[in-house]
Amino acid sequence: MVVPRNGLGNRLQAWASAATLARTWQAPLDLLWEPQPAGPNTFDQLFNDLPHTFGVDQQLVASSDLEAVLGADHNSLPRYLTADGDRKVIFLAGHERGEQAFMPRLEDLVRNLDGSWSLVVVAGGLFHIDSSDGFSGSRREFYRSLQWSNQIQDLAASVRPSEPYSGLHIRHTDRSREAPRSSDIRAALGQLRASNAPESLFIAADTKEARLEWANVAGSLGFRPWSVPQVELTRSAPKAGISAAVDWLLLSDAQGLVYPRASTFSAEAAVAGGGHGIALSASRTVMSARSALNHARNAWNFPRRLWQSIKASAQGSNPS
Repeated sequence: MVVPRNGLGNRLQAWASAATLARTWQAPLDLLWEPQPAGPNTFDQLFNDLPHTFGVDQQLVASSDLEAVLGADHNSLPRYLTADGDRKVIFLAGHERGEQAFMPRLEDLVRNLDGSWSLVVVAGGLFHIDSSDGFSGSRREFYRSLQWSNQIQDLAASVRPSEPYSGLHIRHTDRSREAPRSSDIRAALGQLRASNAPESLFIAADTKEARLEWANVAGSLGFRPWSVPQVELTRSAPKAGISAAVDWLLLSDAQGLVYPRASTFSAEAAVAGGGHGIALSASRTVMSARSALNHARNAWNFPRRLWQSIKASAQGSNPS
C-alpha cells in the first residue's frame, strides 16, 4: 500500500516508485490518495482511472482500509521503518530522511519474512531497489500509463500546438540555495536555441510576473513563447492543482526542457518525456555564498527575534 504525500511532483514520484517496487516483487498495489494543502485534489479530480498497462494490479483504498491494516491512523505511527509481527505489516515513512535511505534494510526484512505480509509506504519521493538505470525507464513507462482526467487532457489539448515544442519551468519564488541564477537560465535557453530544439517554447512558472519576464527573454533569443492562461490561486486551491497537472502534462511532452534540478515537479516531467533537457542548479561557489549569507542574516536578526519571543511570552503570562 502506498500513501503519496506533498505536492503533485512528489506524489507522482512516490506512486511510480511504489508501482515499480510492486512490479519487481510481483505484488498488487493499493493506493490511498489523501488531499493535503500542498496537494488539494482528490484522485477523481486528477485521473479517470488507475493505470492498466503497467503490469501491476492496482486499486484505490480508503483511509479506513489502511487503518484496518495498521490498527491505527498512519500519522500516529513511529518513524521510520517498523515491523509489526502480530499484524504482519511493515511500515515505512522516511519523513525528512527520505525512503531510499531505508531500502537496504527493507530488502533484508522482506528477504527473511515468513508467510504473507503487507508493506505500507507513506512517501513523498523516490525509492527503489534497482541500482541500474532501469528505474528512470520504469518511471517513464508508469507516467505514460497514467489516465489523466478528461478536464486536464482537454485543457492541455486546447493550448498544445500542433508542432513540437520546447519547455521551460521557472520557480520564481524559489529561495533555496540550489536555485539557478537568472544568468544560468538564460544561458541554458541560449544553448537550447542553438541546438535543434523546436522554436515554440512552453513556459510554466509559479507567478504571472515570471511568465511575462521569461517570455520576453525567450523571445529575444528567437523562441516563440506561450503559456497556459492562468488565474493566480493559492497552492491549496483545487483549481491550482488542476492547473499544475496541466503544466506537468505539457512539460512532459516538450522536446527539450530547461528546468531547476531541485524541482521534483519538472524533473519528473523530464523523466516522463524521455530525459531530454537541461537541469540547472547553482554552482558550489554560489551555494556556499548563499549559505554564508543566510547564516549571517540569521545571526543579525537573532537579538530582535529573541526580544520578540521574550516580549510575547511576557504578554502571554500577564494578560490585560
